[in-house]
Amino acid sequence: MRSKFIAMTATATLLCLGVFNHVAFAEDPKTKLFDMEAIRDAETLETEILQDWHLVEGRVPTRQKFVTVKVGETWPGQDYRMPVRMVVPAKRKAEGFHLTGGNQPKQLKRDTRLSPIEQDLIKGGVGLVYTVVQVLEQSGLGKLEADSEARFLKTLNPHVKIQSLRV
Repeated sequence: MRSKFIAMTATATLLCLGVFNHVAFAEDPKTKLFDMEAIRDAETLETEILQDWHLVEGRVPTRQKFVTVKVGETWPGQDYRMPVRMVVPAKRKAEGFHLTGGNQPKQLKRDTRLSPIEQDLIKGGVGLVYTVVQVLEQSGLGKLEADSEARFLKTLNPHVKIQSLRV
């Protein structure tokens, strides 16, 4: 079940981020842009555990884990890694999950204290997944965004361009 949760989390994170692992996202313009089998394969994410599962006490106790996942290669040799914090009920498995991308990398490094709505979700068995889906500069990846833009302007290859949402 844990691997299923990680696979579902990984797939949702990839789809939400809009970028995909190098297996699914190739620089060759003739290559198929999306390989759904690769996107769904959590093994391709090369997860790096920064904080393993640990108990977080509170009004509603949880287990939390903090990782980074390789969600893509912007170009060969240039990894695109994103932080992900997973929060699940303390004493049972999660049944589904809620994904949110409106976070800051600095915030994700700390254990999450749950809002009243998040407490209700955890009580109901829903796992919480927090990541960053914003302008790369705010995600702590400003240099990668600048390098991507420069590489795109030089090659005009849309596969090396990271689309940032600016509001």
